[in-house]
Amino acid sequence: MNAGPVPLPRQVPTALSALFPPAEGYAYFEQAALCRFIRTPDYQRGTAWWCAETSLAAYLPDQEAIETLQRGFAPLGVESVQCGSTRALGGNWFLLHCRDLKLLVFRGGGLVSTAERSRLWIEGPIQDWLFTDAAAMLSRYEHGGRVHTGFRSAYQEMRDEVRAALAVDDGDKPLWLTGHSLGGALALLTAADCHCGAVAEVEGVYVFGAPRVGNAAFMKLFAGVPLHHVVNDLDLVARVPPRHVLWLPYLDRYAEIRETRFIGRQGGVETRGGWRSDYLDLLPGAFPAAFGQLWLGPDGWWQAAVPAMIRDHAPVLYTTHLWNDWVASLG
Repeated sequence: MNAGPVPLPRQVPTALSALFPPAEGYAYFEQAALCRFIRTPDYQRGTAWWCAETSLAAYLPDQEAIETLQRGFAPLGVESVQCGSTRALGGNWFLLHCRDLKLLVFRGGGLVSTAERSRLWIEGPIQDWLFTDAAAMLSRYEHGGRVHTGFRSAYQEMRDEVRAALAVDDGDKPLWLTGHSLGGALALLTAADCHCGAVAEVEGVYVFGAPRVGNAAFMKLFAGVPLHHVVNDLDLVARVPPRHVLWLPYLDRYAEIRETRFIGRQGGVETRGGWRSDYLDLLPGAFPAAFGQLWLGPDGWWQAAVPAMIRDHAPVLYTTHLWNDWVASLG
């Protein structure tokens, strides 16, 4: 008798080292053979987990990520894993060619695991903030609308290489896009580029904890592409840049990413009727929870003081919650 899927431990760590890449001690794709990648436009719990797990694995160093993805996607008949050229700020992409589909995953920024990990904890996120995330001016996008200047620049660095990889003839396999954080923003820009520039046919997009990318006109460019955005409860990154930024030209504003679902406090995925989209709304709920653990945390005050709105952005929590949500749906 074959054993069914087993839920992952639901402990919520408070130490930074346990939250962000590399996910120490985490067994990537451990039960992947038990979960189907269902290719439908509607939100699928199992498919969401596959994409979240892939987004987490993309934070590994390039060669380790390739080997992990090759092992993990064996149930889907993986044929090859192609790696892009690493950006100076840590972003990269991996294109998986499988039996029935292609999956393009973008690495988020700043938190890639390297031998210089302690230095990157400071320099990586600061560099990404200064040169990518904080460049929040909305600038004109080639296909229409306006987009985040920093994200557009990051995508332009790898766009030609991505287009060339997608142009390779592989029997017209459908393309799926995914990514966490900055990786999610790059996936959305790719979706628009593919849809408007006839680069490839996009069958579905799953992004996790992605920041706002552009205005309403930009989001309409790929309205026909199935898109699903998952936000872990109080995740701050999914609420920036603010919808209204005073220095934006013409008083333009960012649009929400459509089809957003939330991972609730108990770990289940839910659709909320109206979500707190600006980061100031998080302060009453996020900081008291963090400081309430200040003196009770088992790892010392610094580790215990990770605010909930930072903790909830951790990619390992996304994949853990989504796996457990899929297992719970099986009854």
